[in-house]
Amino acid sequence: MTVLERTGARLFVERLLLEWQPESSLPEFGGRLVFRGIRSAEELVALMAPVAGGTRILAEQDAPTSAPPLTWS
Repeated sequence: MTVLERTGARLFVERLLLEWQPESSLPEFGGRLVFRGIRSAEELVALMAPVAGGTRILAEQDAPTSAPPLTWS
């Protein structure tokens, strides 16, 4: 990052909050996506690991596919 800062670059993080409004119309269900709950902590890690590379989510863990224990209610 230091090398980039010397050229005038700066660190920029954009966070978006997307929200569905009830007055917005919804498209007809096409059957392509099916939503369900996560079945286990292992499944959650398996889903998150490929997209979390280079983030603090996994950088603070011991291994690239490890995660802290989760509690399920």
